[in-house]
Amino acid sequence: MMKVKKVSMKFLVVFGLLFGSFVFWKTNFPSGTWRYKVIVEIETPEGIKSGYAVREVTAVTQPSITPETHPVTYGVIGEAVAIDLGDRGVAFALLGYTEVFKAFPKEAKTTKEFIQYYSNLPVGQKAVLTSAHPQIVTFTDINDPLTVKMVLGSRFNVKKQDLDPVNDFEALFGQGVTLKQVIIAITDEPVTWDIEKWLPWLDRINGGYLDGAFLGGGPELSNILDGEHFKRESKYKKERK
Repeated sequence: MMKVKKVSMKFLVVFGLLFGSFVFWKTNFPSGTWRYKVIVEIETPEGIKSGYAVREVTAVTQPSITPETHPVTYGVIGEAVAIDLGDRGVAFALLGYTEVFKAFPKEAKTTKEFIQYYSNLPVGQKAVLTSAHPQIVTFTDINDPLTVKMVLGSRFNVKKQDLDPVNDFEALFGQGVTLKQVIIAITDEPVTWDIEKWLPWLDRINGGYLDGAFLGGGPELSNILDGEHFKRESKYKKERK
């Protein structure tokens, strides 16, 4: 009987330690997941053209081992938004994870409060991005990743050693073509995986730079963008905020 009590006490102690560790970790290193839809609308002489993609973001808090360590790591799965403009071509709003922060800004006192806020945004809540739109690109030959062109975003100016804003909708798609709006909507819909219908070469480059080079950095856009700007399947390929 004494042995049974001792075993039971040991079990309770171990269980208590494990449970306490679990509670401590969940309290001090919270995590969360949210899913959202990016809807991009482009104004054309033929009418409004739109496309959307559903993405999922996971936020994981990690112990800060060094001052340089980021306490929160964000992982995103999903794809770029393809907007079919008919004979004018196809525009692609590149994959990101910060759109929700811009659409539904939150001043939080703690990391836990910040993550809980975004994890609990109600399905159906939506907002129009008024600034900080996603970068948009196109391909003059959609079958050739080397022909990528910046439509909306920025371009490095070597002389100024700074970024110049880019808005080349009309230059690349014709007169009267412009961005109408970008809508961010919280959703519980499945993550979309349709991008390879437009870009079948994505599997071939396997997440690498569009020009096939091992090292990136430009100056050509095809040596700055890689496959993960268009599609990311693993949550473990992290981006840091």
